[in-house]
Amino acid sequence: MLGLTGRWRTIAAAAATAAALAAVTTLVFGPRVWTAYLDVAMPAQTHAITHGTGIFVSMMPTPFMNFRAAGLPLHLAWSVQAVVSCAALAAVVWTFRTRRDPVLSMALLVTAAFLVTPYAFNYDMVLFGWVLAKLADRSDNTPLDYGLMFAVWTLPVTTIAAGLAGIPGSALVLIAFAGRLLGRLAHAAETPGSIRAGREAARPNMAALAPVVDGSRIPS
Repeated sequence: MLGLTGRWRTIAAAAATAAALAAVTTLVFGPRVWTAYLDVAMPAQTHAITHGTGIFVSMMPTPFMNFRAAGLPLHLAWSVQAVVSCAALAAVVWTFRTRRDPVLSMALLVTAAFLVTPYAFNYDMVLFGWVLAKLADRSDNTPLDYGLMFAVWTLPVTTIAAGLAGIPGSALVLIAFAGRLLGRLAHAAETPGSIRAGREAARPNMAALAPVVDGSRIPS
Protein backbone atom coordinates (compact mmCIF):
# COMPACT_ATOMS: atom_id res chain seq x y z
CA MET A 1 0.00 0.00 0.00
CA LEU A 2 2.79 2.40 0.85
CA GLY A 3 4.49 1.73 -2.47
CA LEU A 4 1.31 2.01 -4.52
CA THR A 5 0.43 5.33 -2.91
CA GLY A 6 3.97 6.74 -3.18
CA ARG A 7 4.61 7.13 0.55
CA TRP A 8 8.38 6.95 0.10
CA ARG A 9 9.20 9.07 3.16
CA THR A 10 7.19 6.69 5.31
CA ILE A 11 9.01 3.70 3.83
CA ALA A 12 12.38 5.39 4.40
CA ALA A 13 11.48 6.28 8.00
CA ALA A 14 10.36 2.70 8.70
CA ALA A 15 13.55 1.26 7.19
CA ALA A 16 15.75 3.67 9.17
CA THR A 17 13.89 2.87 12.39
CA ALA A 18 14.26 -0.88 11.84
CA ALA A 19 17.97 -0.49 11.08
CA ALA A 20 18.50 1.65 14.21
CA LEU A 21 16.68 -0.88 16.41
CA ALA A 22 18.72 -3.73 14.93
CA ALA A 23 21.96 -1.84 15.57
CA VAL A 24 21.05 -1.02 19.18
CA THR A 25 19.97 -4.63 19.78
CA THR A 26 23.28 -5.90 18.44
CA LEU A 27 25.24 -3.47 20.62
CA VAL A 28 23.31 -4.40 23.78
CA PHE A 29 22.97 -8.17 23.36
CA GLY A 30 25.71 -9.02 20.88
CA PRO A 31 25.43 -10.51 17.38
CA ARG A 32 24.56 -13.95 18.78
CA VAL A 33 21.07 -12.68 19.56
CA TRP A 34 20.24 -13.03 15.85
CA THR A 35 21.43 -16.63 15.56
CA ALA A 36 19.50 -17.41 18.75
CA TYR A 37 16.39 -15.97 17.16
CA LEU A 38 16.84 -18.15 14.08
CA ASP A 39 17.83 -21.30 15.99
CA VAL A 40 15.49 -21.05 19.01
CA ALA A 41 12.72 -18.49 18.66
CA MET A 42 11.58 -19.27 15.11
CA PRO A 43 11.35 -23.07 15.61
CA ALA A 44 9.44 -22.48 18.85
CA GLN A 45 7.00 -20.18 17.09
CA THR A 46 6.60 -22.61 14.19
CA HIS A 47 5.84 -25.43 16.63
CA ALA A 48 3.28 -23.27 18.42
CA ILE A 49 1.53 -22.43 15.13
CA THR A 50 1.45 -25.98 13.79
CA HIS A 51 0.98 -27.96 17.02
CA GLY A 52 -0.54 -25.55 19.55
CA THR A 53 -3.88 -26.63 20.99
CA GLY A 54 -6.76 -25.36 23.10
CA ILE A 55 -7.59 -21.73 23.58
CA PHE A 56 -4.31 -20.72 21.89
CA VAL A 57 -5.70 -21.85 18.55
CA SER A 58 -9.16 -20.37 19.11
CA MET A 59 -7.71 -16.91 19.82
CA MET A 60 -6.46 -16.61 16.24
CA PRO A 61 -9.02 -15.38 13.67
CA THR A 62 -6.86 -16.44 10.72
CA PRO A 63 -7.84 -18.89 7.97
CA PHE A 64 -5.01 -21.28 8.85
CA MET A 65 -5.89 -21.45 12.53
CA ASN A 66 -9.62 -21.64 11.80
CA PHE A 67 -9.18 -24.72 9.66
CA ARG A 68 -6.70 -26.21 12.10
CA ALA A 69 -9.35 -25.84 14.81
CA ALA A 70 -11.83 -27.57 12.49
CA GLY A 71 -9.50 -30.57 12.30
CA LEU A 72 -8.17 -30.17 8.76
CA PRO A 73 -4.74 -31.66 8.02
CA LEU A 74 -1.90 -29.17 8.12
CA HIS A 75 -1.27 -29.25 4.37
CA LEU A 76 -4.91 -28.40 3.64
CA ALA A 77 -4.94 -25.62 6.24
CA TRP A 78 -1.79 -24.17 4.70
CA SER A 79 -3.31 -24.42 1.22
CA VAL A 80 -6.42 -22.53 2.33
CA GLN A 81 -4.25 -19.88 3.95
CA ALA A 82 -2.15 -19.52 0.79
CA VAL A 83 -5.24 -18.95 -1.36
CA VAL A 84 -6.70 -16.40 1.05
CA SER A 85 -3.33 -14.64 1.42
CA CYS A 86 -2.98 -14.25 -2.34
CA ALA A 87 -6.55 -12.95 -2.59
CA ALA A 88 -5.94 -10.45 0.22
CA LEU A 89 -2.77 -9.20 -1.48
CA ALA A 90 -4.57 -8.85 -4.81
CA ALA A 91 -7.42 -6.97 -3.13
CA VAL A 92 -5.01 -4.45 -1.60
CA VAL A 93 -3.20 -3.94 -4.91
CA TRP A 94 -6.51 -3.38 -6.72
CA THR A 95 -7.73 -1.00 -4.03
CA PHE A 96 -4.66 1.22 -3.85
CA ARG A 97 -3.45 1.25 -7.43
CA THR A 98 -5.80 4.18 -7.98
CA ARG A 99 -7.47 6.75 -5.73
CA ARG A 100 -10.66 5.38 -4.20
CA ASP A 101 -12.92 6.11 -1.26
CA PRO A 102 -10.36 6.70 1.56
CA VAL A 103 -12.37 5.25 4.45
CA LEU A 104 -13.39 2.09 2.61
CA SER A 105 -9.82 1.68 1.31
CA MET A 106 -8.24 1.83 4.76
CA ALA A 107 -10.91 -0.51 6.14
CA LEU A 108 -10.02 -3.01 3.41
CA LEU A 109 -6.31 -2.68 4.20
CA VAL A 110 -6.77 -3.45 7.90
CA THR A 111 -9.05 -6.40 7.12
CA ALA A 112 -6.59 -7.78 4.58
CA ALA A 113 -3.80 -7.54 7.16
CA PHE A 114 -5.63 -10.14 9.26
CA LEU A 115 -6.34 -12.41 6.29
CA VAL A 116 -2.86 -12.40 4.73
CA THR A 117 -1.10 -13.89 7.77
CA PRO A 118 -1.61 -17.20 9.60
CA TYR A 119 -0.47 -15.62 12.88
CA ALA A 120 -2.64 -12.96 14.49
CA PHE A 121 -4.48 -12.87 17.79
CA ASN A 122 -7.92 -11.59 18.73
CA TYR A 123 -6.37 -8.88 20.92
CA ASP A 124 -4.67 -7.50 17.81
CA MET A 125 -8.16 -6.69 16.53
CA VAL A 126 -8.19 -3.50 18.59
CA LEU A 127 -7.15 -2.00 15.23
CA PHE A 128 -10.70 -2.51 14.04
CA GLY A 129 -11.94 -0.01 16.63
CA TRP A 130 -10.84 2.89 14.41
CA VAL A 131 -12.11 1.17 11.28
CA LEU A 132 -15.58 0.48 12.64
CA ALA A 133 -15.90 3.95 14.15
CA LYS A 134 -15.14 5.57 10.80
CA LEU A 135 -17.45 3.22 8.91
CA ALA A 136 -20.31 3.72 11.39
CA ASP A 137 -20.17 7.46 10.71
CA ARG A 138 -21.05 6.96 7.05
CA SER A 139 -24.49 7.79 5.73
CA ASP A 140 -24.43 5.15 2.96
CA ASN A 141 -24.43 2.05 5.19
CA THR A 142 -27.06 -0.64 4.66
CA PRO A 143 -28.42 -3.15 7.21
CA LEU A 144 -25.95 -5.66 5.76
CA ASP A 145 -23.08 -3.29 6.48
CA TYR A 146 -24.19 -2.76 10.06
CA GLY A 147 -24.59 -6.51 10.53
CA LEU A 148 -21.09 -7.20 9.27
CA MET A 149 -19.66 -4.38 11.40
CA PHE A 150 -21.33 -5.86 14.48
CA ALA A 151 -19.97 -9.31 13.62
CA VAL A 152 -16.43 -7.94 13.30
CA TRP A 153 -16.80 -5.86 16.50
CA THR A 154 -17.76 -8.96 18.52
CA LEU A 155 -15.21 -11.21 16.80
CA PRO A 156 -12.51 -11.01 19.52
CA VAL A 157 -14.96 -12.86 21.79
CA THR A 158 -16.90 -15.00 19.34
CA THR A 159 -13.73 -16.33 17.72
CA ILE A 160 -12.84 -18.08 20.99
CA ALA A 161 -16.25 -19.72 21.29
CA ALA A 162 -16.22 -20.78 17.63
CA GLY A 163 -12.65 -22.04 17.83
CA LEU A 164 -13.28 -24.17 20.91
CA ALA A 165 -16.32 -25.64 19.15
CA GLY A 166 -14.24 -26.44 16.07
CA ILE A 167 -16.19 -24.01 13.86
CA PRO A 168 -14.03 -22.04 11.35
CA GLY A 169 -16.19 -18.96 11.64
CA SER A 170 -14.01 -15.96 12.49
CA ALA A 171 -12.00 -16.00 9.27
CA LEU A 172 -15.22 -16.36 7.28
CA VAL A 173 -16.55 -13.20 8.95
CA LEU A 174 -13.42 -11.30 7.92
CA ILE A 175 -13.61 -12.69 4.38
CA ALA A 176 -17.25 -11.62 4.11
CA PHE A 177 -16.39 -8.19 5.50
CA ALA A 178 -13.54 -7.78 3.00
CA GLY A 179 -15.78 -8.92 0.15
CA ARG A 180 -18.43 -6.39 1.09
CA LEU A 181 -15.83 -3.61 1.26
CA LEU A 182 -14.54 -4.56 -2.19
CA GLY A 183 -18.07 -4.45 -3.54
CA ARG A 184 -18.64 -0.99 -2.07
CA LEU A 185 -15.31 0.22 -3.46
CA ALA A 186 -16.14 -1.13 -6.92
CA HIS A 187 -19.56 0.52 -6.84
CA ALA A 188 -18.04 3.82 -5.71
CA ALA A 189 -15.49 3.65 -8.54
CA GLU A 190 -18.35 3.49 -11.04
CA THR A 191 -19.93 6.62 -9.62
CA PRO A 192 -18.64 10.03 -10.79
CA GLY A 193 -17.03 12.00 -7.99
CA SER A 194 -16.75 8.87 -5.85
CA ILE A 195 -13.90 10.22 -3.70
CA ARG A 196 -15.83 13.35 -2.81
CA ALA A 197 -18.95 11.26 -2.26
CA GLY A 198 -17.03 8.97 0.08
CA ARG A 199 -15.87 11.90 2.14
CA GLU A 200 -19.40 13.25 2.33
CA ALA A 201 -20.70 9.83 3.32
CA ALA A 202 -18.20 9.72 6.16
CA ARG A 203 -19.74 12.72 7.90
CA PRO A 204 -21.05 11.76 11.35
CA ASN A 205 -24.57 10.34 11.35
CA MET A 206 -25.09 11.88 14.77
CA ALA A 207 -24.92 15.44 13.46
CA ALA A 208 -28.61 15.82 14.28
CA LEU A 209 -27.70 15.57 17.94
CA ALA A 210 -25.11 18.38 17.80
CA PRO A 211 -25.42 20.86 20.68
CA VAL A 212 -27.45 23.97 20.07
CA VAL A 213 -25.90 27.27 21.13
CA ASP A 214 -27.75 30.60 20.76
CA GLY A 215 -30.32 28.91 18.57
CA SER A 216 -27.85 27.59 16.01
CA ARG A 217 -25.99 24.29 15.77
CA ILE A 218 -22.28 24.05 16.35
CA PRO A 219 -20.79 22.96 13.01
CA SER A 220 -19.31 19.48 13.15
